[in-house]
Amino acid sequence: MQNKQLKAWGLPTNLADQTYPRGLIMGRVVGQNHTMYKVKTAADERQAAVSGRLANLAIEAQDYPAVGDWVLLRENTASADMAIIERLLPRHSLFLRKTAGRKSTAQIVATNVDTVFICMALDENYNLNRLARYLVVAWDSGATPVVVLTKADLTNQLTQRVTQVTQMAAGAQVVTCSVTNDTAQYSTIRAA
Repeated sequence: MQNKQLKAWGLPTNLADQTYPRGLIMGRVVGQNHTMYKVKTAADERQAAVSGRLANLAIEAQDYPAVGDWVLLRENTASADMAIIERLLPRHSLFLRKTAGRKSTAQIVATNVDTVFICMALDENYNLNRLARYLVVAWDSGATPVVVLTKADLTNQLTQRVTQVTQMAAGAQVVTCSVTNDTAQYSTIRAA
């Protein structure tokens, strides 16, 4: 019953089939505010903090939970609506970006993402170099990118631009969309 509810939140089979220590509850991080986390469990949604053990083992930002992570929680005996994150379960993708400022550390954007939609307009905002950077970040994360080319009705170079993007995004699906006469129209092109 619990796994069925957690599967609605994206619980992968490899994690569902594991046996975990008695007394720990599985949940998914759905929000974060500094050192506090909002975790969805099969029973409810609760606030949680990282255990002292997990904090001591953490070396980098990637060692802490982030939105999308699956974690194991322990009930907090001091507070019924609060839990303690004891373990971070293995991730299948990790979406990072460089932190703002002079430091070159990485900041987690999200984890366990299956698909990344990269949207680019085909009007004067069209930029293949920017798309190439976004594709690298998406592929490096472990997620599958899908390129969505918007405003297809605002270019007279549609065929040329779709060909350029399809060649650049090899392995990713490319979708074009436009709005004509208040009706959305979509076409899908599979990259080679």
